Amino acid sequence: MGSEMCIRDSIKPLTGIVECPTVRPDGSLIQSPGYDETTGLLFYPACDFPRISEHPSNEDAARSAFELLDVVSDFPFMNDDHKCVWLSFLLTLIGRPAIDGPCPLFLIDANSRGSGKSLLADVASVIATGRPMPRKTWSSDDEETRKTITAVALEGLQSVMFDNVIGSIGSASLDAALTSISWQDRLLGKSETTGTLPLKTIWVATGNNVQMAADTARRTLICRLESDREHPEDRTDFTHRDLLGWVKKERGRLAAAAVTILRAHFAAGCTSTNSLSPWGSYESWSRVVRGALAHAGLPDPIRTRELVRASDRSEELLGLIH
Repeated sequence: MGSEMCIRDSIKPLTGIVECPTVRPDGSLIQSPGYDETTGLLFYPACDFPRISEHPSNEDAARSAFELLDVVSDFPFMNDDHKCVWLSFLLTLIGRPAIDGPCPLFLIDANSRGSGKSLLADVASVIATGRPMPRKTWSSDDEETRKTITAVALEGLQSVMFDNVIGSIGSASLDAALTSISWQDRLLGKSETTGTLPLKTIWVATGNNVQMAADTARRTLICRLESDREHPEDRTDFTHRDLLGWVKKERGRLAAAAVTILRAHFAAGCTSTNSLSPWGSYESWSRVVRGALAHAGLPDPIRTRELVRASDRSEELLGLIH
């Protein structure tokens, strides 16, 4: 009995695995490989990362932001606000351990196919994890969406992309997943439930001219691509012809740049958050990600939510009623 208790006491809780440097909830850095006693995270790097300063300056943050935005300079963003939504998505992937709460849905939308929506999401994922985004199929059937979310929670996926959404996205189950950090459901084909599962998944969707259903618009940031080409998939004038291959080679430097932006904000006392408008349900995300972007001198990514509201089908229907 005594030996069993000794074994249990020696087992350390594992809350997750991270594959690049990150920040703790207090803003301190995790950048030494191995188990982190404070958070229960295991840092298991698959490449070499440069040492990140504990006290980066405003200029360091701004320089790092420029370095990362330059990676996606070939994409036809609608404007700089939408480009900053992409950067906020990347910072969310890397800084998720510091966010004590849910994260919004990131919708990468475009006016035409072949604009690079999925590639844009994969670039952020490769920087954060070394791999492209895991894919799931979006269904307009809320029952199917609930099953997908349950499967994601059981798998413990850190991020998921609903790729090539057709028509609209939104449902009661998705809305619930976007405003919670836990999930419980009935096991498929059985009477028992999953029990309470952690759900800290970061959700992203891609599509062309996607509309919002249910209450999902309130929970979404949009990154809009606007190509002026008839066949954008035929482009050849890219800075890096094999962008994902190049990003994999540069991953250590690029991930360190993202962490530098986050750490600089914390090192300055998170004061930039004071100037931001509140966003209900996403207070912690706003403090960590929006605040870091503001500290680096970049636009507030939630300014693109005006476009989300314009695509909200529920508001359109209410207008018809009145």
